[in-house]
Amino acid sequence: MRTSRINPGRRSRRAFTLIEVVVSIAIVSIVLTAIGSLMVVSARALPNPNDPTTAMVGAGTAACQFADDARQAMRVTEAGAMGFTFTVPDRDSDTMDESVRYAWSGTSGDPLVRTVNSDRHEIVVDRAGSVAFTYERSPSDFPIVVLLVVPDPLSMTAQDVSRQTLIEGWGYQVKTIAASAPASAFDTAVESATVAYISEQIDGAVLGTKLVGAPIGVVIEEGSLYDEFGISTSAATTNETSIRITNNSHPISLGFSGTISICSTSSPMYVATGTESPDLTTLAEDAGLLSPLLGKPILAVLERGSRMAGTTETSAGRRVVLPWGASGFDIGTLRGNGLTIMQRSIEWASEHDVITSVRLTVSGADASSATTQRQVNLLNLPREPGP
Repeated sequence: MRTSRINPGRRSRRAFTLIEVVVSIAIVSIVLTAIGSLMVVSARALPNPNDPTTAMVGAGTAACQFADDARQAMRVTEAGAMGFTFTVPDRDSDTMDESVRYAWSGTSGDPLVRTVNSDRHEIVVDRAGSVAFTYERSPSDFPIVVLLVVPDPLSMTAQDVSRQTLIEGWGYQVKTIAASAPASAFDTAVESATVAYISEQIDGAVLGTKLVGAPIGVVIEEGSLYDEFGISTSAATTNETSIRITNNSHPISLGFSGTISICSTSSPMYVATGTESPDLTTLAEDAGLLSPLLGKPILAVLERGSRMAGTTETSAGRRVVLPWGASGFDIGTLRGNGLTIMQRSIEWASEHDVITSVRLTVSGADASSATTQRQVNLLNLPREPGP
């Protein structure tokens, strides 16, 4: 009889039963489903810049940050529709005031950007559908000082004496400077003036670009300077007695309507031609029915920070181009409406007011995005550059 031996090195292998396999697969499926659900919930919890709710929260946060900055504004250097630049007290202990700028390109989907001291950039709204800065102003009691640009202050023409008499008659101070004066002299004169007035009597080529970068307003009679100041790339002359008002909500043209007479006799006038500034605000057009220039801008303005024609630069201050000013114009032919336009142009260009509040309006690029607004009362009541 044989005795069977059991080999201690051999062990029996236990297999999974069908029930165990089925149960394991079920458990794994439940775990994977739970993990998947968790990932979906987590993904939805992350902010989506294209989500209207996220965009609205971002705009609200930006508006609060803007309010904190703007409330302390001491001086405004840009008060445009899409950009607001101002200085605030020193924040980094270097004894220097800080410059803060909020700006938007004007293209839907582009960001609203906050810039500090021109070198620190921060996107405060990723995708803005529209951004607008609007301002409330109150009259100021600071004096209007007009820098009258003439050919020779020591031997003024009768025409320029009449200009000076008119301006002083409105209660403004007048300082004269020769168009041929060096740029350094203009820089110094601008520091103590609130607005420059360029007489038609000068040679535009002699003045050149000496006032283009001036941070004060400029009222322009001389049409050959339209290109330098970024009004339009060219100008043409016509002879008229009247202009046709196209915008009567602006402070210069307020209350006028239709075709108005500004001169007692047919007089040489300038109109803007060529490529105009994309931000040019036309207040009146050429009214000559038989003129080939009918409908062209004849009274127009640029706000501070506006884009200039033919360049990527922006206007350093307010600019006004008056209808009259072509060679041979007689200032003595100006009548009621014309004189009113002249005085209002000086006042508007001088920014004879202080900014009491600024409103930021932001909407997201998505059609369903809400619009956020924030009105900020400025504690220091700043005004734009001037003495």
